[in-house]
Amino acid sequence: MKRGDARLSIARKLKSSTEAIVRVNELDSTLIRLGEKLLVPQLDFTITIDLPHDRVIVHDSHGFFTQYPIASMDLPPTRQLTIQTKVTAKSFWKNGKPVRPNDGFQEEQATARIQLGHAGYLLYGVEEESDADTSEIAVDSDNKDGELNARDSNHPPQGIAMLKNDIAEIELLIRKGTPVTIILNQQEKRR
Repeated sequence: MKRGDARLSIARKLKSSTEAIVRVNELDSTLIRLGEKLLVPQLDFTITIDLPHDRVIVHDSHGFFTQYPIASMDLPPTRQLTIQTKVTAKSFWKNGKPVRPNDGFQEEQATARIQLGHAGYLLYGVEEESDADTSEIAVDSDNKDGELNARDSNHPPQGIAMLKNDIAEIELLIRKGTPVTIILNQQEKRR
């Protein structure tokens, strides 16, 4: 770190994110002091969403990194067995509206939503006891423009639900452009 460096430039140079730097270093200010040592997590991950086994698996350059359970899913029908896509956007939602995280941001205050490249594929968080229902206004990405629209709060978003704490962790590990493989159906055994 040298004079004039900011978290954003450090994150870009080292293929990380400002959110990951803030969380890993437990920072409470936007200021970086000269000579301060920061841990900068590398965010060179790939993700496999294994729907037949209800899990999201994160891989790093060494292979398996961690996995998370899928709470529920509501996806459009498809004939494909797998889809190759990538993370196109990350956002945070609170009370049915997008919010911008700031330095005092806590994951309890909002829920991460991770948009994948194909319309209808969204990772989002739900409370553990809610059984995939959410009190937030849900979003629906299944329209011609691929834009997110508010839906009735009694229905979860169309997509893949994970526990709120798990989606907060996975959100820190990925960035826009992270490769994602979605396994939709178990392949038949070949004889």
